[in-house]
Amino acid sequence: MVSSGQISSDLSTMTNTLNQYDSAIDGLSGVWKGDSYNNLVSKANEFLSSASKVINSQMTSFQQAISSYEKYKELKNQLAQLVSLYNSSSSNNSYGSQIESLRSQLTQLKSEIESILGSITEVLEGAPAASTSEAALSSLSSGSSGPIEYHVDRYTGQAGNRSQNTGTTVWWALIPKNRMPNMAMARDDLTSVQSERPTSMAKRHNAALGINISVTHGIMYTENTLVRGNEVNYGETLYMTQDGTLNSVPNSQYSTDDILALNPVWAAKGFFAIARDGQFISNNTHDDAETSYICDQRHPRTFIGQDSQGNYIVGVCGGRAQREQGMYMEEIYDFVQQNITSDIKFLYNGDGGGSSAFVVDGEKLNITSDSNEERARPNLIYWT
Repeated sequence: MVSSGQISSDLSTMTNTLNQYDSAIDGLSGVWKGDSYNNLVSKANEFLSSASKVINSQMTSFQQAISSYEKYKELKNQLAQLVSLYNSSSSNNSYGSQIESLRSQLTQLKSEIESILGSITEVLEGAPAASTSEAALSSLSSGSSGPIEYHVDRYTGQAGNRSQNTGTTVWWALIPKNRMPNMAMARDDLTSVQSERPTSMAKRHNAALGINISVTHGIMYTENTLVRGNEVNYGETLYMTQDGTLNSVPNSQYSTDDILALNPVWAAKGFFAIARDGQFISNNTHDDAETSYICDQRHPRTFIGQDSQGNYIVGVCGGRAQREQGMYMEEIYDFVQQNITSDIKFLYNGDGGGSSAFVVDGEKLNITSDSNEERARPNLIYWT
């Protein structure tokens, strides 16, 4: 015969196990970022749908984990019934056979709970911590050459404390990391700064996709040649390192020599970094002459960045035109997170306004504020 003290101890152990499991579910982050069962299932199903191309090998295990959690709820209810049974029988020795049965069920319950914990932990350890949209994953399938798949979306969100955006079109692509971008100078002149339409530069270099990033002032360096030095002390210079990593440095702290010491493949001045290591950079950190106009109004914008895998995030939004409100930098950040990837390593705001250009196969696709006239620019960032 099993003693009531042993049963009580087993019940206490099982209760602690389930409480620990509840805490683990409540503390889930990354894939689900939620603390309720319904949110868990919703986010898990969303994860399965959006990431199906990269986690096919985990599908069965992940579905099993969801089924296991369903079983967990059932077992938790069973435990409550068993506790009630124990409480009603512990004061009466005639319930000895029921106590024996209770112990057997508790042992089985413990084994099943441990199995559930193991199945979910296994999936969690192998699942990515950030999500990439189905459309973005499709873009990555373009490989190292050939056409680049682009997308057109409509943004009507609300970011931070900004008012609701009434509608802005965004042209974007996610480009594989092995397709590192180049920088072409207008008219291929490396001795002085010229001007040329982005479509003309793109066609001459057989670009699959090209964007304008640079304003007309600031450093311009490409093809191991300093075309012009850094003569400004505001904004940030965007540059690409030899391994294809994008970054930017403040012009107030970096001279021409300092920038060249970074050993860039190319460098040009746009405006500001929007995000680093997944975190949005607040406007109040941009304490210079361009801040108020660039940061505190909606504009057509050009953005470029990378996810943590090194893939290139590229896009242009409309603005200053009918049905095109434009976007704050917070809204660019929000759009990328919602429509491209939440895995943002770096994001940069280039020259926008009427200079914005999203050129695919030599054709400018975006609508700009200059009656859709194409504005000549000093250089072009492009992918072949």
